[in-house]
Amino acid sequence: MKRKTGFLTRIKRELFCFGLSEEEYRNVSGAIAEENRQHLVSWSIGCSVFWLISLLLSFGGMKEYAMCSIVYGSALVACFICFMLGYFVLKRIPSLITPAACLFALAQLGAGIGIAVCQPDVRTASIIAISIIVPVCFITKTITNLAMYTGVILGFAIVAKNVIRPDVFQWSLSGLMVYAIAGLCIGHFSNKSRVQRFLYQGSAKRLVEMESWYESKILVALKNAIKTRNLKVYYQPIYDTNMNCILTAEALVRLDDPVLGLVTPDKFIPLAEKNGLIKDVGDFVFEEVCSFLDRHRSNQFSFSKVEVNLSVLQCADEELPGRWAAIMKKYNVTPEKFCLEITESAMMSSRSNMGKVIRALKEQGFSFALDDYGTGFSNDFVITEFPFDLIKIDKSIVWGADNNEKGDKLLHHIISMIHDLDMKVVAEGVETESQRAKLEQANVEYLQGFLFSKPVPETEALMVSTQTR
Repeated sequence: MKRKTGFLTRIKRELFCFGLSEEEYRNVSGAIAEENRQHLVSWSIGCSVFWLISLLLSFGGMKEYAMCSIVYGSALVACFICFMLGYFVLKRIPSLITPAACLFALAQLGAGIGIAVCQPDVRTASIIAISIIVPVCFITKTITNLAMYTGVILGFAIVAKNVIRPDVFQWSLSGLMVYAIAGLCIGHFSNKSRVQRFLYQGSAKRLVEMESWYESKILVALKNAIKTRNLKVYYQPIYDTNMNCILTAEALVRLDDPVLGLVTPDKFIPLAEKNGLIKDVGDFVFEEVCSFLDRHRSNQFSFSKVEVNLSVLQCADEELPGRWAAIMKKYNVTPEKFCLEITESAMMSSRSNMGKVIRALKEQGFSFALDDYGTGFSNDFVITEFPFDLIKIDKSIVWGADNNEKGDKLLHHIISMIHDLDMKVVAEGVETESQRAKLEQANVEYLQGFLFSKPVPETEALMVSTQTR
């Protein structure tokens, strides 16, 4: 029974995830969507040529093929529609790629069945080919491609068997059967360590190639977004337990590309740092927040303070305090309206280079928060070395305290320690009322999480703020 489950899992991965795990597939889904679009275009062109030749043959006075002209014409039209979709529409609406690919596959399958019905002399061969090729396609992508290429050769041989040498028909059918048997053998022995290793290496290689391709697409999209100022700033409201309402929020940048869709910061921020674009991204976010505070200056439900993230490279940029001072002057905003977040891992990686910039920003009036405290780089010396006003406890600590006595003790110990150092606490990842009650009982000053709101555009964030006051 276990072996059967493994086989079904492999079928699911090959059909829907390109042989990758679901987590791996999510990481490269954008790249796969674009690859599928390109494959749809190329296959539409290739099959259009096949059906066009078939249609011309049916008009050549050969009675044997005359009954198939409707099938050939319908398949040709389907290929043309899928080509137009793939070339013009799917670039802007990638969510339609799967329906378009299904339309293409169903059209080709229907045409194949139509040939089998209209040409009795090839019906048996078609049924044999379909019964063999369908299970093969479920086993491995390599064998699928080989079988499809051979199937195209077989199709040409069926349609034009009176035009070319008759033995080509037999050769094509034999080739298809050879590839089918090879695919079935690979499926049968896939539990063996050697073949498993081969399949895993192929999948890992494919994943690396897709990730590299996807990263290059993200980089191009990011450069275009910076150039056209098309990045988006979302806000996640933060609940004040003392005031019983939402007064602050965290600003989070998003990349919304027409082709790739919504790209999260964990995908494009490392690329921005690696390729020297983080300064432009950081300045854009800061200016957008300044503009937001300026536009809602008279709004009683606007945020009293906004948290903005600082990356490692930004903290080492000695020109940053001057640039941001000029931006604040442009919008008549004061530094007291900002809390700058620095991740704990960033502090550990370049602590010696950050002190000068942080001190300069602190002197201007910015407040600071240590983000993601407790994510594996915890060093309490960092808390005392730099002028932090807030410590943001990572969601893993908050979640780890649920139904876990040791986790609960650890959470309360961290909160007590931060309070003893005269700093305030922000608890991230609050998603349930029980978590909220526990944290409020521990005198945590601020709560952030999906219980209150996910990151949303500024108008929705202000609505959440309105509802709590």
